Amino acid sequence: MKFPNYAVFFLVLLASFISCEDKPKNFSPSNCIDAGKNESDILYPLMRYMAELPGKSNQETKFDTIFDEHYLNKASEHHILYCYEVNDTNFLLVYRIAPSISEKFVGIGVKLVVNENDSILYYEESFRTWKMPLDLLTLKGRELFDLYVIGKDLAKYYPQNSGEEEWIEFPDENTRFDTTNRRWISDLEDVMEPYYQLKNNQ
Repeated sequence: MKFPNYAVFFLVLLASFISCEDKPKNFSPSNCIDAGKNESDILYPLMRYMAELPGKSNQETKFDTIFDEHYLNKASEHHILYCYEVNDTNFLLVYRIAPSISEKFVGIGVKLVVNENDSILYYEESFRTWKMPLDLLTLKGRELFDLYVIGKDLAKYYPQNSGEEEWIEFPDENTRFDTTNRRWISDLEDVMEPYYQLKNNQ
């Protein structure tokens, strides 16, 4: 059976499109690092949102310059596992060591837009993984990141939907990321809240 010329052209175009879709994307961290910069240059501006607050600080004072050294140290404890840019939006999977008896790490999926002066226009932590060994985080993180950069819904990987398989710890049914204030918020009462001010005054 002979196909018309236009049908042959369409089949070739479709095959080419499918092969491009199946080709693994390059998620190398170097995608995010311009010439003359290093990993810390990318991560340091994110630390006031991503890292734990220094002692004697709060959400209002965390930008004070007296805490710069704290955030510089925190930047050195974070690393870029995967990175990809789509239409001036950078997608990052950042990892850091997590408290654990054995060595485990947590991954943070970040959507980031900056201007020509490197000011952050948009910042969102779309998900945080459960803590796991780095080799497992590398594998699971790749699967999550591949879906993340093309805008797929990750809800099936949330803890309430993933059964015994551990993928994403947050967001969950009670916890979500507030893109206005650039931090995680929860509907659950924080029983430690009365002690934070006491700690900051010490």
